[in-house]
Amino acid sequence: MTEINIDLPDGATPIEPDDLADLIPAHIRTRGDLNTFEAQNIRFGVRGMQKRGRRSSNILSTRFCLDLHKAMTDRTWHWAGEIRTREVSIGDCPPHMIRERLINVLDDASYWVQNETFDPDEICAWLHRNLVWLHPFKNVNGRHSRIMADLLAKSIGLKPFTWGGGRIMDQGTDRDSYLSALRLADTGDFSSLIDFMRS
Repeated sequence: MTEINIDLPDGATPIEPDDLADLIPAHIRTRGDLNTFEAQNIRFGVRGMQKRGRRSSNILSTRFCLDLHKAMTDRTWHWAGEIRTREVSIGDCPPHMIRERLINVLDDASYWVQNETFDPDEICAWLHRNLVWLHPFKNVNGRHSRIMADLLAKSIGLKPFTWGGGRIMDQGTDRDSYLSALRLADTGDFSSLIDFMRS
């Protein structure tokens, strides 16, 4: 497993050595192996959660949020669906505050949907950005938050997001554009993030 942290793309959460003890598949040797296995786990897990995610009120609950992460990673990591208990280099929330802030993030989004506070695309962008900022899990936060936004969009009748054509896992122009849009959203300007989500 010595290669697993080599060439991490910008904005990716490093995998700590202690985390590797919680890796379920024994055949993983490189970051590429891990990405391939996680992608299969995520596809399978999301399919299983889609029926539960037909209504925004179901999606915007702590239970659904944790269960989605668990379904996405339960064949890969023993800590699937568990809130992180250590500080990470990405995110701005200490572990002991995550659960409370996660409730706030989901409650805010639920209120915005019910009261049509913002344009629906903007609500989904806010949800995505706020989950990324919170970084509730040890890993797979970006993919989890994008799927949460996708499921919310579908539940409120929006067309699916395209996320720049889906090429944001590896370093390159698409990932750079995505991270720039996220950083701009941190300042309150969501226009670039919404454009990217729809590009």
